[in-house]
Amino acid sequence: MKERFLSIEEWAELVQLGADDAGTVPMWVRVISGSMLPFIRANKDDILLVPVKPDELKIGDIVLFPIKHMRGDYCLHRVYKMKDNLVQTFGDNCRTPDVWMPKEKIIGKAILIKHGRITIDCEKIRWKIVFKVWTSLWRVRGLLRLPLRVAAKIKRGLFGKN
Repeated sequence: MKERFLSIEEWAELVQLGADDAGTVPMWVRVISGSMLPFIRANKDDILLVPVKPDELKIGDIVLFPIKHMRGDYCLHRVYKMKDNLVQTFGDNCRTPDVWMPKEKIIGKAILIKHGRITIDCEKIRWKIVFKVWTSLWRVRGLLRLPLRVAAKIKRGLFGKN
C-alpha cells in the first residue's frame, strides 16, 4: 500500500465527499490551540483522527469540525450534548460550550492521542471514565488547572521560555 500525505483540508474534502478510501484513511494532526488541555497540548501532541458518520457520534467523543476561527479553519473539541440532528461541543480547557451545529458538520473523531510518552486510546473504558469525570467538573476546571498555570509561569520565568 502506497503511503499518501494529505493536508487536513484534502482529508476533510475526501471524507465529506464520501470518497471510497476516506473511510479507511486515518489522519494524524497536531493542534495549535490549548482549548483541549490537559489531554491535548498545543504544538506537542499528535492526534489520530478517523472519519465518523453522524449516527456514530457519542457524547464524550473528541471531534473535528470546520470553523472560521482566528487560529485555523478546523476545531477539535469534545461532544458535550446531542439532540435530534444537532450536536454541541466543548473544549476541555474552555469556560463555555460551543454553539449547536448539525451533526453532519463533524468530519472525524480522535481515536488516539500521543501525549508525550503516554498514548491515550480514546476508545478504552478507563479513558472514557477520565474524560467523563473531567467534563463533569467543567465549573471548577479553572481552579483545578491553577497549579499547572502557576508552574508554567515559574518555568517560563526561570528558563525564559514562551
